[in-house]
Amino acid sequence: MVRGDRGVGLDFAYSNLRGMSLQQLRAHLVEALRRTERIVDLHHEIVLAVLYAMSQFEEMYCELFEGATPLDALRLTQGFDNKTLEGDRALWHLSRTARSIPEVFSILSEGAASEVVSALEKSAVGKSFLVDMQAWLAQYGQRLNSLLDLSHPSWIEDPASAIKHLQAYVTMPDLRPEMEPGALAAEREEAVSEARARLAGYPQPVVAQFETLLKAAQVAAVIHEDHNVWIDQRFFYHIRLICMEIGARLAQAGIIETADDVFYLTLDELRNKLDVPMKQIVQERKTEMDHFSHVTPPPMLGTMPGAEMPESGPMDRALFKGELGRSNQSSSEMGNVIGLPGSAGVARGTARVILSLADAGNLQPGDVLVTA
Repeated sequence: MVRGDRGVGLDFAYSNLRGMSLQQLRAHLVEALRRTERIVDLHHEIVLAVLYAMSQFEEMYCELFEGATPLDALRLTQGFDNKTLEGDRALWHLSRTARSIPEVFSILSEGAASEVVSALEKSAVGKSFLVDMQAWLAQYGQRLNSLLDLSHPSWIEDPASAIKHLQAYVTMPDLRPEMEPGALAAEREEAVSEARARLAGYPQPVVAQFETLLKAAQVAAVIHEDHNVWIDQRFFYHIRLICMEIGARLAQAGIIETADDVFYLTLDELRNKLDVPMKQIVQERKTEMDHFSHVTPPPMLGTMPGAEMPESGPMDRALFKGELGRSNQSSSEMGNVIGLPGSAGVARGTARVILSLADAGNLQPGDVLVTA
């Protein structure tokens, strides 16, 4: 169970990077990447356990109650707080502050996300609000704009992504019960009570198994989100900080052009080969990456198996639901739109393409949401 930065050995992330020599920073990076191996192991252990727990409960629920869907089962796991919801609520409350200050509301409502910070800095009330926004970023912005891509800036460095969410929130009315804890939890408890009532006549071993799987699924729902925050977001944010500090030193010494160029170098080059022509290496790799950015990769490598792999058990079923789901599309279905299902089952309705939170109000009851 991951309980925080120091709980997974992230004390190195709190070191004074700028107070280190280049040699110390290089050793620091090596140690950080060594710890990354353990973090990645934890990530996979958590994900497998979460998928298995959720899948087992969903399958038992659907077996017990005729006509039930996986979405019905998941209602019994909703409404638990987690770090993702905590950050979202804090941003929502920040938007309420913005709505109460006409000048700040105007800046967020009318300006481009990339121009908001500079606009806020031009007035006293704007600066005051900016302090609150920076406090939110310090707490919840330790994440990369592109998941696990160290070369992309974090939300703290480039808050445009967070500001876009804030801009969408300030246009929404105050009455948003789903932004407060309790609404979904009440629905969950009602669904749990209904399920227990329907199980009243079942043998005790069945009821006991149901309760065990329910508890595991509810815990898994929280861990799934919390591991995203502590591992996928904050850990790799700190790895980027180390890389950027090394890059800044190399750029200052004239070894590379800019701090970002550090991401075109290998660990071995950073660790042992500072005497090689790094500017030339960086330029060659930029040229190579630019070339391949215009190359359309093949849909697959190798030969497609002649038949579907047989299902091997509950873990196999858990792994191949959702994002890992096997496609059963035939060549005659090429006109279909293919994507990842947000929930299981079959539904018919108007396909509503929503690409930003600001357009979420266009979604109507009965619509099928299509989004990135």
